[in-house]
Amino acid sequence: MADFVAPILEAKTVKYKATTEMKGPPAVTMRSEVMVLDAARSRQEMEMPDKSKAVMIFDWGRGKSLTLDPATKKAMIVTLANLTKEQVSQQDQFAMFRSILRDAQDKPDVKRETLGEQEIDGRRVVGFRVTSRGMVMSLWGDPKTGVPVRAEVTMAMYAKAKTTLSDFVFNVHMDESLFSIEPPAGYTVQNMKVDVSPTEEKDLIAAFREYSKLTGGAFPDSLDLQSMVQMVAKEVGKKLAIEMLAEKPARSKEKPNKQQMQKLTEAGMQKTMDVQIPVQRGLLFALMLPTNADAHYAGKGVSLGAADKPIFWYRPKDAKKYRVIYADLSVRDADTPPNVPNAQPVPDPSSPKK
Repeated sequence: MADFVAPILEAKTVKYKATTEMKGPPAVTMRSEVMVLDAARSRQEMEMPDKSKAVMIFDWGRGKSLTLDPATKKAMIVTLANLTKEQVSQQDQFAMFRSILRDAQDKPDVKRETLGEQEIDGRRVVGFRVTSRGMVMSLWGDPKTGVPVRAEVTMAMYAKAKTTLSDFVFNVHMDESLFSIEPPAGYTVQNMKVDVSPTEEKDLIAAFREYSKLTGGAFPDSLDLQSMVQMVAKEVGKKLAIEMLAEKPARSKEKPNKQQMQKLTEAGMQKTMDVQIPVQRGLLFALMLPTNADAHYAGKGVSLGAADKPIFWYRPKDAKKYRVIYADLSVRDADTPPNVPNAQPVPDPSSPKK
């Protein structure tokens, strides 16, 4: 392993810039500045695609996060239910990168490959790639100074997204008050509770059910989080618009006032999250299955209800039989995997697209 890994593993605090690019349509780029105070606390100041600002503060030790919208003076506190000690050590983005790098030093099942030399911002750097646990990370550093210069990360969960980390500053003093999860005075506060317990097969079935409710029965073309989340937001928006028209008196031409628009926006966000959270949990279960689970998805073009159409199958750990989910969301065991043309292998979580 290169010497420039040491500052990442040994730093007590770190600041860096992160740029996340998501392929479209529509293509989206988000930029942020990240501060990591310790293994459990971090702060992320983000510039959204529409140039608005947001701040996210995480305190994994307390199982909470705080999101601030300075323009509207709104705050959201998310409480993470059923958070395990193992999850606490890996929830923070930087902590997860550290964990992968440690694994690359002493675990033989982690794939490591040298990337050679290239020039970044006028500096000669050397790099290597680590592939493990649903993530591919390419790390570049200056061999003369031993300082990391850039990291590029892709994840199976977000197949169309790439995050680039740069401008690392280690062991800098940080004001602990910046990591408080108490909302500032004058903010309107909304609370949300999210279950982050380990995912199971039933979560994937719930994801298929929630998704098909929105689409009139159709299952997703592929198990891609970005596309599925976009579809959820679009369909929830349509349903809210229909509900608004149904409630509005036929002759009324008055536009909703500011307070009414705020309530409608909050209702839309809540309804979207009510669907997105189970969809994300279900997809996480599928994407975290190991390679030898031989997982496949065959739901493209299939709608809810057909008891003889398999849409997903996998082989559980140490099991001889496959678990097959059908289009009516029933589950049966099978000695062999279904023979379905054009079934999509579910991406190995250790090999997202580079």
